[in-house]
Amino acid sequence: MEDHLKNKNRLEKEWEALCAYQAEPNAATIAQREENIQKNRTRDIVAYDHCRICLKAENSHDNSDYINASPIVSTESKWNDFPSHEVKG
Repeated sequence: MEDHLKNKNRLEKEWEALCAYQAEPNAATIAQREENIQKNRTRDIVAYDHCRICLKAENSHDNSDYINASPIVSTESKWNDFPSHEVKG
């Protein structure tokens, strides 16, 4: 904080850097596989490969571990972590 007071342009430069930030694109190759496309409600809302929920394939009717779902992590202790998923309707 003290450094920000001494250097008046620092906060503005940090804000510009934050506004210019672009997240790296994340792969969604598993969601876009032919056998999984029909499990997605839309083509533009899919789970990223690195953080998707994986089903136990043996419990799935088509022996697939794919569901269009990602975990939601809560910062409040009263909520447990739970998956979020698209319901095809």
